[in-house]
Amino acid sequence: MRLLAEIYPFVKEHNLKSEIENMEGFDGFNIPDNPLGYPKIPPILIGYMIREKYFKKDIIINQALNSVGELYVHSIIKAAKMIKSSIVFTMGDEPKYGKRLNEISSETAASIAAESNVNAGLIISFSYSYAKIKERMKSNASFYLALNLKKPEMLENLDASKIIPYIIIKTERNSETIGSIKQPYINENSLKDYCDALESYGIKAVILSTPGDKRGS
Repeated sequence: MRLLAEIYPFVKEHNLKSEIENMEGFDGFNIPDNPLGYPKIPPILIGYMIREKYFKKDIIINQALNSVGELYVHSIIKAAKMIKSSIVFTMGDEPKYGKRLNEISSETAASIAAESNVNAGLIISFSYSYAKIKERMKSNASFYLALNLKKPEMLENLDASKIIPYIIIKTERNSETIGSIKQPYINENSLKDYCDALESYGIKAVILSTPGDKRGS
């Protein structure tokens, strides 16, 4: 199983470079786009920095679509192809500046990426019904980033090889942050058993996130 670390988009260059260097042992990286709607360093720039340092590691950039137009999506796809990165398209958090555009859907963006031979992913949330998840996975996305996966058994009868679970990890330093997120999480001492169980269902990669504890990764 490939372990991908979430890179927090620090604004300060020193912090960002340190974060990238500290995660050298991971197989790849996932980069969120303007978390909570606040402006941060664009994921594609961080992806470029990672690719300059790690030629063979996996990179997944997140692209929120609620505040960008179709022209920008085409540009990001070209940039992702240049740095050999995958993209996961999301609608994104409510932007703190400007207005929602909602000009392009995630499915349409994924189709545009596929036409350029760029691996594009969509979000699936296990807070929805099994039927809706199955329907979502009929799209032409290359992979699906899975949220709210409370237990591995929820993967039963799904093509797990195309699913990348997003795992929130509770550490000694982020208990307060975890409590405010209100999403499923795994205690760090249970992580190995949880990943082993996911792998038994055919999961090939996971994204590990330690919100509120940047040293946890």
